[in-house]
Amino acid sequence: MTHRMRLAPLCKALGLNKHRVEAWISKGMAPMSQDVVPGQARTLDARDGGVIAVVDQLLTLGVSGDTIKYLNLDKTLHLKAERSFLVIYIRETVDPNTGTVLGKAASSCILGESKIAGFLLGKAAVIVDLEAVHDRVSSVFEAQE
Repeated sequence: MTHRMRLAPLCKALGLNKHRVEAWISKGMAPMSQDVVPGQARTLDARDGGVIAVVDQLLTLGVSGDTIKYLNLDKTLHLKAERSFLVIYIRETVDPNTGTVLGKAASSCILGESKIAGFLLGKAAVIVDLEAVHDRVSSVFEAQE
């Protein structure tokens, strides 16, 4: 059975302001696994807690809310067997004929520890250690058991 908990105790355990997290959710920056049902309190699972913790880290690191929303964290966050990192970087679109940079956009990927150093060569990036996020959130849900 998946353990679920309400937003207020999760925010308290993570040291986050509940109203700030509600704003992230309503703005689409922290998509949750279940929609709110009118008349029922929102309950969250560990994946939701991970999304909230990652959004908090990204905002702390200076990533804009619009960029975070664009990343679709609910679809990209998953943990692998190897220690994994969420990497956000700027990707350039280049005209193959002229080599001219046509535009830049934020992009993200999840990389294992063995591949991250090679990927980052020559790139500026924001990196979130997903194992640390998992440990932080798991301890909150384990304490509820």
